[in-house]
Amino acid sequence: YDGEISEDLFCGGAHIGDGIVVTAAHCVSDGHSSSLVVRFPHDPLYSNQDFNALYVKTHQAYVDVTFGYDVAIIKIDSFNGNYPEKVNLLDSNQYLNLGSAEEFEVIGYGNTSLITTVVPMFLQRATLNRVSDSICENRYSSFGISLDGLMMCAAATGKDSCQGDSG
Repeated sequence: YDGEISEDLFCGGAHIGDGIVVTAAHCVSDGHSSSLVVRFPHDPLYSNQDFNALYVKTHQAYVDVTFGYDVAIIKIDSFNGNYPEKVNLLDSNQYLNLGSAEEFEVIGYGNTSLITTVVPMFLQRATLNRVSDSICENRYSSFGISLDGLMMCAAATGKDSCQGDSG
């Protein structure tokens, strides 16, 4: 991306095709799309183009981030009838094998420090290791968060995701 990433950036997402972007439900409000703009800074054709959100729909079981189902879709307007390139989704075999993976990669434009709110100019990535459900449950229970079978934990010393990486 050749321009500066705006400080208005607050969450990530993935375009899965036909103008549908998947993000985290805690990043958006159901139905409220009038001021929401989606950007694709790495798409060579649309890096400077803002896509207006036509509507937002959160998962029907979403209450808040501590109860799971933290997923939403944003339908964006096309640009002259076209959309940016979509991400490749997992096929059924890859999805079934995801549960046995030992490493995960997180990416995003989130904060790179807990102290500052500087948004990085370039997409960041970190490789994290799977953490057992029992260790994860033990660590997050003090925050009132319990694993529901749809969640997983990963960590690595000196690496993490942060505010802005959600979605």
